[in-house]
Amino acid sequence: MTNNLDKKLMGRMEISLSKAIAELHFSLKVAEKIGNTQLAKKLQKQHGRLVSIAQQVSLCLDELASREKLDLEQLFSVDDVVQVIEPYTSYHKWIGRVVSVNIRNEEVVVAFRGSSATKTFKFASLTKAWKSAVPRLTMKV
Repeated sequence: MTNNLDKKLMGRMEISLSKAIAELHFSLKVAEKIGNTQLAKKLQKQHGRLVSIAQQVSLCLDELASREKLDLEQLFSVDDVVQVIEPYTSYHKWIGRVVSVNIRNEEVVVAFRGSSATKTFKFASLTKAWKSAVPRLTMKV
C-alpha cells in the first residue's frame, strides 16, 4: 500500500506541472500574438513535453485512486486548487480573481472578486482537466 506522503507528493507534482503548463500556454499565446514564431516554436516543444509528463503523473494518480479508493478531497487542498485555476482566470479574463474555493460533495466551487458568478468543477472533470491542463468550466449565476 502506498503511504500518504507518496500520494501527497504525487498530487503536488501534478499541481506544479499543471501550473507550469498553464503559464507556458499563456506565454505561447503571447508569443504567437506578437508574431515571434521562433519563440513560439520553442515554447510549443516545451509545452508538449510538460503535458506528456503531467499525463503520466495523472495516470499514476488515477491508478492509485482506483486501487486504494483514494479520496481526492484528502489529496488536494483548497490552496492547491486555487494554484491550478488562477492562471486560467487571468488568461481567459474572467471577472476579478479567485476569492474562495469550497470543496463539497465531489465538487469544487470557485468564487471571484467583483462578480456574483461562480465556477463549478466536478472532481472527475477536474482531474481530466488537469491531464490536459485546460479546465472545463460551467457557469452558475
